[in-house]
Amino acid sequence: MTTPLAEGIDVSAYQPTVDWNKVLGGGALFAFIKATEGTGLIDKFFVDHWAKAKASGILRGAYHFFRPAQDAAAQAHHFLDQLFDPGELPPVLDVEVADNIPLARIQDGVNAFIDIVAASLARPLIYTSPGFWNPLPTRTDIVSKTDLWVANWLVHAPMACKGYASWTFWQYANAATVPGIPGALNVDANRFNGTLAELHAYSAAYLSALGGAAPPVPPPTHPPPDLTTTLGVQQALNLLGQAPPLKEDGVRGPKTIAAIEIFQKKAGLVQDGVVGPKTQAALRAVLSVV
Repeated sequence: MTTPLAEGIDVSAYQPTVDWNKVLGGGALFAFIKATEGTGLIDKFFVDHWAKAKASGILRGAYHFFRPAQDAAAQAHHFLDQLFDPGELPPVLDVEVADNIPLARIQDGVNAFIDIVAASLARPLIYTSPGFWNPLPTRTDIVSKTDLWVANWLVHAPMACKGYASWTFWQYANAATVPGIPGALNVDANRFNGTLAELHAYSAAYLSALGGAAPPVPPPTHPPPDLTTTLGVQQALNLLGQAPPLKEDGVRGPKTIAAIEIFQKKAGLVQDGVVGPKTQAALRAVLSVV
């Protein structure tokens, strides 16, 4: 039985209202949050998102939207100036626009930004898409100093980004509906290339490089539901933020089946409404952090 990959989201000012406890209850275990863009812009919801995501227990990484036409060193320092709290996941450079700058100069700027940020916050991530990254000049020095967060939507597996042997995070959808964030089809959905335990190990390695300690894994605050019963499944789904909540009556009715299928879809499982071993394992993995 394959253990599900850890799920997460990324947000910016496009998602001004976030109930982070409901986001966590819905299965998102990490979040990348926009901090800055260019040399002067600070995302107006960064401070609020950053603090409230931390309070919920979600693992956080901050990202900077790179503007190739602006001074890369100034952008790096502008980004670092906002991160008195460095988060639990590596910092990210979002590389997705050319701004009419020659491709070789874009890579020079990316390299300069990465070197400055890495000196303060350890090994960063590059966020990019294969369609943007692959035409850029090959820079093995950049690849050797970064991990990859790849954006590639509506595919079974992401395309390769030149130079990277594998991806660390994958933004697999740009139109997800997430509990705790108002509106439908307006959030980016992501996966970590590993289980929840491996995500915590990745976070711990980052914090160790900063001289910090691994984030604690919060113990369950409730007795674990019996997932072999319909009542236990209803209790589990309600703990995960089912809206509207299911009636905990032990009856396998249409609303309960529909809620199971929604969870299965989020977990990447067959949507059959049956709580078999794979669905039980996915429920337990998410409940372990609620």
